[in-house]
Amino acid sequence: MARILFAAHDTGGANLLQPVAEAWESAGHEVRRIAHGPARALWGGASRTGLAEMRAFAPDLAVTGTSEKASFEQGLWRAARDRGVGTIAAIDAWMNLRDRFVRASDGVQPDALLVIDQEMKREIARAGWCRARLYIGGQPYLERQATHLRRRRAERAPNASRLVAFFSEPIAGSAAASRIGYDQFRVAGLIAERLAKLTPVRLLIQPHPKEKVRPWRDWLDDHAVPPGLDVAVSERGTEDLLAEADVVAGMSTMVVIEAAVAGIPALAVQPRRGYCPNPAIDSMPEIRLVTDPTELGDALAATLTAEPSDGVANRFAGSTEACLRVIETELGITR
Repeated sequence: MARILFAAHDTGGANLLQPVAEAWESAGHEVRRIAHGPARALWGGASRTGLAEMRAFAPDLAVTGTSEKASFEQGLWRAARDRGVGTIAAIDAWMNLRDRFVRASDGVQPDALLVIDQEMKREIARAGWCRARLYIGGQPYLERQATHLRRRRAERAPNASRLVAFFSEPIAGSAAASRIGYDQFRVAGLIAERLAKLTPVRLLIQPHPKEKVRPWRDWLDDHAVPPGLDVAVSERGTEDLLAEADVVAGMSTMVVIEAAVAGIPALAVQPRRGYCPNPAIDSMPEIRLVTDPTELGDALAATLTAEPSDGVANRFAGSTEACLRVIETELGITR
């Protein structure tokens, strides 16, 4: 029996690691979870004291998520290294790869790195900053969600009005806003303006977990909503909204990819973008990408009439098993 410590700070890391932790536990091994930051909402019963848990549990291996600020994970990598415990870090998205690892003052990195696909592995290897062993582990959360959302959507009742769910990201006021060239409020306004010509349609705006709801309510109060369009700020969970929506729209959020994987018509709106925030969106033909705002109306109309598809579920099939094999390799376990 091997003792594995799973740790996550961001929601994406917690989501990715959860199927892996459950599978490792089901195989008869001992598991502990540490949640910090937004991950606490998903791992409510997990410990919050990473270093104390590292000492008390004495794991054989520590497996962490990754986050852009990285200080939480880097503290665990450092503590594990000091105790002779091996570490694996898993990347859950295609964005901000370097920032997840190089901000620590002493440049600490994990022993091994789980990446999503071959292209990400090549990109990291070419960049030259990574000293960890690189493995392809896929995306266990997307693997699980593809099946789960399809099941839920098969039971849903048709919407009286077509429902477009816009999933926001905290771009306005961020350091990257000027480089990106747009923000969540501008994109939501463009979508609302174009949808007004396609009624009856409802638009629900889902704030990002790192956003406060109040600015969106203020925007809705101040924004001249086109006549005939039903616009509201969503109070539902992400999964519930994905299960109900006819169309999922966003900018560069992973939720757009999650929708496409589940076969939900998906639209990425990046008007006159300065750079590509999430390269995976560009590479997935199942996602309709709009960079020219004059084409948004036609893109929305086409997406609203698109039928749900089989998506790209097979792209991530076997991800949980692949991650388990990497853990076994790092532990020296052979079958």
